[in-house]
Amino acid sequence: SIALLHHAASRPRTGHADTETALRARLPQMRGVICSSAATAGAVWDTYAICASVVAPGHDPRPVAAPVAGAVTLLSAGVLTPRKGHAVLLDALAPLTDLDWTLTIAGHSGRDLAYEQALYARAGAPDLAGRVRIVCDPEGPVLDALYDHTSLAVLLTRWEGYPAAAAEAISRGIALVTTPAGLAGLPDGAGLEVDAGDLATLSKVLRRVIHDRGLRTSLAKSSLCAGRALSSWPTQAALFALAVKQALA
Repeated sequence: SIALLHHAASRPRTGHADTETALRARLPQMRGVICSSAATAGAVWDTYAICASVVAPGHDPRPVAAPVAGAVTLLSAGVLTPRKGHAVLLDALAPLTDLDWTLTIAGHSGRDLAYEQALYARAGAPDLAGRVRIVCDPEGPVLDALYDHTSLAVLLTRWEGYPAAAAEAISRGIALVTTPAGLAGLPDGAGLEVDAGDLATLSKVLRRVIHDRGLRTSLAKSSLCAGRALSSWPTQAALFALAVKQALA
């Protein structure tokens, strides 16, 4: 048997220590372990002392985003859990109501109901009212439509296995502001790196990017260049097949 691991398996969420216990028992029995990123492979080594191969996901060609005129449209895509940083983003945007922007938060729900309720309450607070919408469990066409007209992707993730949402954004040439975790494993120049733990500086950075169209255009060009360097699914499938072959040899 061969194990394929993403972050949820190699870095259990709080209250899910049983996942780590199960992996400690089962991973040594595997003939090989393949991870979706170097970060996950590093966690597997640090936690279980097992050397894993790394094969990142591939990417299909995407149309370049075409933001509409008017308000700067922000998108933060990711499962609705605290580690994705949606609540931090709302707090950072709250002082920026003198600027013309809207935010869509899109992600799978049901993981942390208390957090979701708090997120809805924060999004509906007077200082943000009318600017933020939350789209739960968007299907592919819905998410595609959101990306198609996004001016700026903001992903304040604390940690990732593979930053799929950030990769999706740069594959469409969308200006990206994200954390070091959101850039891990992506080509150079993918996005503007921020520290989500420094709220005051984060708010200043977002103010500048939202206000300065030229800066967003520059970030979008860098994003598109990085996105074109992402590997295709056929390329990554071939690498995965090779990793499996080597594990079974």
